[in-house]
Order: sequence, then structure tokens, then C-alpha cells
Amino acid sequence: MPAIAFWCLVGAIACTGLIYALMWWADTFPILPGPAMLDPGPRLIVSAIVGSLILVGSIAASRKRTDRLLAEAERLADRGDQISAARMLNEATGQELEECVRAIEDYLAGHAPPALPEEVRRLAEAGEQLRAVERLRELSGMGLQEAMRSVESHLAGR
Repeated sequence: MPAIAFWCLVGAIACTGLIYALMWWADTFPILPGPAMLDPGPRLIVSAIVGSLILVGSIAASRKRTDRLLAEAERLADRGDQISAARMLNEATGQELEECVRAIEDYLAGHAPPALPEEVRRLAEAGEQLRAVERLRELSGMGLQEAMRSVESHLAGR
């Protein structure tokens, strides 16, 4: 946590410095003739506020992107596309691909299969596993392997 606070402070100072430099440049080398827009004191205050807002906005945008990628990785894993899920997790976290594969496998191992729809349960219990798998895929959009696992796990737990 201290490292995050440190880098946020560094980012805020960097953004403030950049905004200050741009405002100084505009006042020092004006396009239109006239007096400087701001004195150094107000320029520093404005640049600190704008720099901090830019930093907070970029952190929020980065966090939103990461959350979206993690949700997509979870959705892909649930549908049975483990390779794409691992790649998406790698992009979201920056971890090694092997670690992402292990994380996806751990997620799937501890993830309880969702309850089957009534129609799919009836087909599976009537001995029509293939039709049950196909119907489950139609209803949920699951991948073939995930649908087969769900139907098999339902029959095993009966």
C-alpha cells in the first residue's frame, strides 16, 4: 500500500509539473500579444488541481479497463475457453501466462457449476445426455466442454 501511495504522489507531482510547464510556456511565448494570464502562484495552484484531476481520471480509467478484462476472462473461463481466458487474464494483470493458466484452472476447480435449467435436467435424467448438452449450450451459450461437465456433474450428484 505505501508503494501505491508513493507512485500516486509521484504521478500527481509529474502531472502538476507538466501542466505548470505548459501554462508557463503559453504565458512566456504567447500567440497573441498581451499580458501573462496567470502569475506564478495561481499558476501553481491551477496546475496542481488540474494535474491531480488528470491523475485520478487516468487511474479510474485504468481500473475500469482492468475490471472489464477480468470480467471477460471470467466469462470466457465459464464458457470453457480456458486459453482465451488465460490470455485475457495475462493482459489484465501482467502476470506470466503460466500463472494465468494456473489461476484459471484453480478458478474452474473451485467454481460450482450453475444449476441446470429444468428442461436440461429432465433430458439428462431421462438418459438423453447429448440432447441435454446441446440444449444447455443453446440456452446458456456455454462451450461444449463446459456444458458436458455441467450435465455430467448434475448426473453424478443425483
